[in-house]
Amino acid sequence: MLYARRPSAASMALLGLTAADYDPVAPVQVWPENWPIVRIMQAMDRRWNVVAGAKTLICLGLDFAALSLVLSALDITLDADAFELLRHAETVALTHLN
Repeated sequence: MLYARRPSAASMALLGLTAADYDPVAPVQVWPENWPIVRIMQAMDRRWNVVAGAKTLICLGLDFAALSLVLSALDITLDADAFELLRHAETVALTHLN
């Protein structure tokens, strides 16, 4: 998974687990039509708009100002349908980041 937090040692200890017990998500296959979106999300991994909350950072969404540079670097063209897929991927990532 691109955007998932690994449980902290303290939270695993509450359940009587250790880092050795943690089994990360196995790799998944990506349908060819979704591969450009995965590549974009990987390239945009440090391009999130965030604000400081009381105790943490809150991710608001991708910084789309950087998108044209990323698309150019990856040689990817987004049509309206692909852009909707990217927005969906952003929404799913936000559920894991916040």
